[in-house]
Amino acid sequence: FQNQAVADSAAAYQNALMWAVTGNRANADKARDILNAWSASLTMITGADGPLGAGLQAFKFVNAAELLRHTGYDGWAEQDIARCERSFLDVWYPAVSGYMLYANGNWDLTSLQTILAIGVFCEQPTLFEDALRFAAAGAGNGSIPHRVVTGAGQGQEAGRDQGHEQLAVGLTGDLAQCAWNQGVDLWGFEDNRILANFEYAARYNLGGDVPFTPDLDRTGKYIKTAVSATSRGNLPPIYEMAYAHYAGVRGLDAPYTKAAV
Repeated sequence: FQNQAVADSAAAYQNALMWAVTGNRANADKARDILNAWSASLTMITGADGPLGAGLQAFKFVNAAELLRHTGYDGWAEQDIARCERSFLDVWYPAVSGYMLYANGNWDLTSLQTILAIGVFCEQPTLFEDALRFAAAGAGNGSIPHRVVTGAGQGQEAGRDQGHEQLAVGLTGDLAQCAWNQGVDLWGFEDNRILANFEYAARYNLGGDVPFTPDLDRTGKYIKTAVSATSRGNLPPIYEMAYAHYAGVRGLDAPYTKAAV
């Protein structure tokens, strides 16, 4: 299930995106077929890592569905759209609904972005608002105040390794953009705290020095005492959207994010 979900969620999203950009109907048809196959067959998400997989992959499935539904595509039957909504609400959402507060690191952040997106696609304001409350003041590692643990932008996973840290930076950007599209400004929350996190991660992974404050994660299991050089210098494609927002929309300086892009 997990490997198939990774591949299919990426394919659904990328095909839907290609349709939205190019108007090539074959891409929309392929995204529709993938969404229909999953909504018709998936009945439950199980396993210790099931909630993490759901948080990571459902976000792409939901965004694929959102693109198909709102970019003029007329090839997705209403009954299939309705079944897709039910799948998101009845199968995917229960796997992530508790925000996975028991887990270290990014687990609750993945659930946060997915619940936000499901709330939008399924037009469930209660889910959307619940996710916003968690983003602002949730108890887990994924809320913005706990994700960005210092005003200098240090991320909660910066002392673990740069792969997990930059994953978290990108996930935070995902949820900020999702909220922004609905008129809610998480990008600017707490004096652009997310920008500080992007700048910190970009600066360190470009070879620069960053300050570090010892940090205990919210589960109380792991204390980080120094910034980790593990996987340092690998720059995943997470910086473009943040740069487009902070520099392009807000007109703010984001020099390290720009250099990473």
